[in-house]
Amino acid sequence: MGIYTFRPQGADDQSLLMRFANLASDISARRHAQQVLALYPDVGAVQVWEGERLVDSIARQGALDDCVA
Repeated sequence: MGIYTFRPQGADDQSLLMRFANLASDISARRHAQQVLALYPDVGAVQVWEGERLVDSIARQGALDDCVA
């Protein structure tokens, strides 16, 4: 178990708030990040941290749809 920090990222990649959760694993933290995305429809991604370790950056589905490959 660990304390995870969730940082929703706005369009300018700035994080204006943080949420915390005590979760069992990185997998649980990634699932929780999806819930955080649902709470904040204006953010494009949520960074997931455990202490100083970046666990993942979860992007909203379709956030890169406008990009040209």
